[in-house]
Amino acid sequence: MSTQKNGKLLQGKDLISIGIFSAIYFVLNFICMLLSGLHPVIWILILLGTFLAACLLGELIRFLGGYKSFLWNAAAFAAFSLGMTGSPLPIWIMRESFLTQISEQGMAESYVSTLRALSSQGMLVVMIVAPVIAAFVGAWIANGMFHKHFKKAGMV
Repeated sequence: MSTQKNGKLLQGKDLISIGIFSAIYFVLNFICMLLSGLHPVIWILILLGTFLAACLLGELIRFLGGYKSFLWNAAAFAAFSLGMTGSPLPIWIMRESFLTQISEQGMAESYVSTLRALSSQGMLVVMIVAPVIAAFVGAWIANGMFHKHFKKAGMV
């Protein structure tokens, strides 16, 4: 099976690589989402509504970079990573009504009060900057793994 991309065909090994990296991403995301119930700070750093916009922005950045540049692809990954900031945004946008709602829905008062204390403007900055930094670090690590393992295996 192959697919046309920029005048070149994607081979089966390309599709396998896409599948492998997508699976790794979703497994790690699922683990983070499961852990988010343990403490509010974990939940703040996890997922939602901005995800589609971040994906589209990431693809636009990749397109502008010609799909080949490591730096442009890392920047696209950083934009994609910002999609995870959508879910906790109501804490800052609709702070009091959000905290009241989760209290009324049965969230433990200790969780709500911890969330209230942690949801400062500084934490909002951290929530936006941390994924960008982590994306560039992750891209750098993945690039090293790619060259060390996948090139040696002949997948590229």
